[in-house]
Amino acid sequence: MSLRDSDRPGPSAQGKLSKTPVVNLLLYAYDRKLNGTIELRVPEGESASILFIDGQPAKVRTTEPVMYLGRVLLELGFIGEEQLNKSLLDMSQTRRLHGMILRDAGAITDEQLLAALNRQLEHKLYYIFTLPPETDFAYFDSFDALHSYGGDEIVSADPYPLVWAAVRGSPPWEHVSAALTRVATTPLRISRKAEIERFGFKREELALIELLRARPMKVSELTATEILKPRDAQLLAYCLVITKQVSVIQERDSMPAPRLSPVPHDPNAVSNALSFAMRAAQARGSGPPLPPGSAPPSPSPPPPTPPPTIHDSTPSPQPAFIKTPSPPPGMTAAQIAELDPEMRKRRDDILERAKYIDREDYFQMLDVDRKATVDDVKTAFFKLAKLWHPDRLAAPIADVRDACSRVFSRMGEAHATLTDPKKRENYMKLISEGGATPEAQATIANVIEAATNFQKAEVLLKRNDLVQAEAMARKAHEADPDQPDYAAMVAWLEALKPENQTPERTHASIKMLDRAIKLSNRCERAYFYRGMLHKRDGNPHAAVKDFRKAAELNPRNIDAVREVRLHEMRSQKGSLPPPPAGRRGSSPPVPPAKTGIFGKLFKK
Repeated sequence: MSLRDSDRPGPSAQGKLSKTPVVNLLLYAYDRKLNGTIELRVPEGESASILFIDGQPAKVRTTEPVMYLGRVLLELGFIGEEQLNKSLLDMSQTRRLHGMILRDAGAITDEQLLAALNRQLEHKLYYIFTLPPETDFAYFDSFDALHSYGGDEIVSADPYPLVWAAVRGSPPWEHVSAALTRVATTPLRISRKAEIERFGFKREELALIELLRARPMKVSELTATEILKPRDAQLLAYCLVITKQVSVIQERDSMPAPRLSPVPHDPNAVSNALSFAMRAAQARGSGPPLPPGSAPPSPSPPPPTPPPTIHDSTPSPQPAFIKTPSPPPGMTAAQIAELDPEMRKRRDDILERAKYIDREDYFQMLDVDRKATVDDVKTAFFKLAKLWHPDRLAAPIADVRDACSRVFSRMGEAHATLTDPKKRENYMKLISEGGATPEAQATIANVIEAATNFQKAEVLLKRNDLVQAEAMARKAHEADPDQPDYAAMVAWLEALKPENQTPERTHASIKMLDRAIKLSNRCERAYFYRGMLHKRDGNPHAAVKDFRKAAELNPRNIDAVREVRLHEMRSQKGSLPPPPAGRRGSSPPVPPAKTGIFGKLFKK
């Protein structure tokens, strides 16, 4: 790489950040393993330079003082305030580099200096991410414009967490909209080559990624979930797209792409349905916090589409946590009794192990310690293979072959995971989250599937497709019966049927909502639905009590707030009827609401 300023070549590429944001420059340099310098200049303002070595940012200079090295060392706890002041005085007198002064004085080690330089580099890049769109940039290939800047220490920063921090903190919305519009009609899935752990995603972000792992989803479906703010879900999708962490799936029937825009956040849109999935997602750290902001709403998600055709020649593997129950034993009690004791015991052991194998983690399956080496794991597996391989099963107990195959298959999964360093590292993180057994993974899969079906039900209800909405809501409720929102929606959809408008059937629906509220006394949806049914049943006092509770839980529930105001207006005018005695009559059917609780996630 050329070092002398007199050897500076002409720029290999140049442009403006309005056309090519900094994140795109970082990814371009990383993908092509560039060695050179990008210089940025704000018209009549500050400037900055980024040196790339093998595609990674190695040194950054900014004309504005972003973060001094001494302050970084202090924040990291490597030095104290007294040591900082003393070294600053020394630096002012000797004009030596601050890091060199501290290192030579024995105040910090080489490792601590490199860690601080890396953190300082990240801070400077975060500053560069905020440069205005009119900033000019130029790339000089094989030229080090920073050779005389700073010391000889060279650090490198992984661009992926930097890109995610930039996308969250300073989102280029025009580019976000354009990129997501291009893939709006095609589902996405996590690529098999994805390196999700590099980004430092938070728990909720990982939970949304787990949904995307479970099944292909469109961008509109991702933004309609309640795991993240819709705005943040769009930014996450954009980050995954530009860093090539997702594969695009081609559907048979595609619709014209809508123009996507950023969406505002509803603070009450946190889904209880995926709390277990978020706990099980592999926590890998976090980046700088996203500054507050708001944006225009995004379009409503499209209705469910037919199963897509995957545009990929590689077949998808069957998830390891899908449970395939063994068939019942085919031997009669008399036949079992005729077996010799050793064979009978072997048969019982196989059935018992097959029954409980899904409750064991991979170390327990292979009967090895969690500190076992790769060789220990291989030795244990080959020893067990002699006992559990279905082809070695004795003929008299061939009826338990499927159960034996099931156990051996689990052991094979354990062996494949624990002998692969990357898979093992990820699995250890999963163990720390408490979801490492196949049974726990199956539970997570059920929770995710239930949440997905519930989201579909919400969309279908908004579109007034009550039949399909009920089918999806029932699937969600059956898969996860302890979720109050699922139970409440089933009760409401039952109550909307014409044949269920009678007082008797209305009372039955109210009791269903009572049970949903027992599951959680903070289920806004259940209170609002029950208030609507009390209103239908001619019981305004009970209705307004429920509407008040729904509005208290979510002040943005426009329908609940409106009902409370109407009640207060009628009370002031003296027009509120007293609670009727005896049998109450029924009111006309209540259509599905199109605003408030139903429309808050899908505003047009």
